[in-house]
Amino acid sequence: WLRRSHLKYIAQHDVKEIALIHADGWRGRSVLCLMEARGILALQIWGALRPIENLSTIEQLKSLRYLRLQLPWRTQPSIDFAALPALTECFLSWQPGFESIAASKSVKDLYLLEYSGKDVDLFRAMVQLTSLNIQESPVVSIEGLRALTALAHLGLYWLRGLRDFSVLAELPELESLEIEG
Repeated sequence: WLRRSHLKYIAQHDVKEIALIHADGWRGRSVLCLMEARGILALQIWGALRPIENLSTIEQLKSLRYLRLQLPWRTQPSIDFAALPALTECFLSWQPGFESIAASKSVKDLYLLEYSGKDVDLFRAMVQLTSLNIQESPVVSIEGLRALTALAHLGLYWLRGLRDFSVLAELPELESLEIEG
């Protein structure tokens, strides 16, 4: 989808953000072309109707600060998020293969849509998180948040099985709490 002329323009004009969005006309299946745009700071891929190939290419974008991925369910993402040292903000429509986000030491703002876990224990090592949003998930326990002492914002949206919020009292930096649904 990104032709040589697009990549040339990106390089010549120092483009910092790329959005590959189906509703805006993107029909690609591979993101190998991103190898030519290593200086980008923000990347969005969403709305695709077919599985996306070569997602590990994203690991080469060492300057990437913002990443939004909403991929077709049949995509088999295999991304080592720890390989993205500048990544500070990440929005993921959850899929198996995204578990490595928990190994990131740089992500401070994480939004999880349809996270499949029953608890948030996977994320307890992400002590650098200052903002966490979880939406439409089967989470029934947030005890794992206890370790996230830097958390200043927490959004819990449509977590219908969640009943116990007592751990929130143990988050010393929490300033903003949104609970919906």
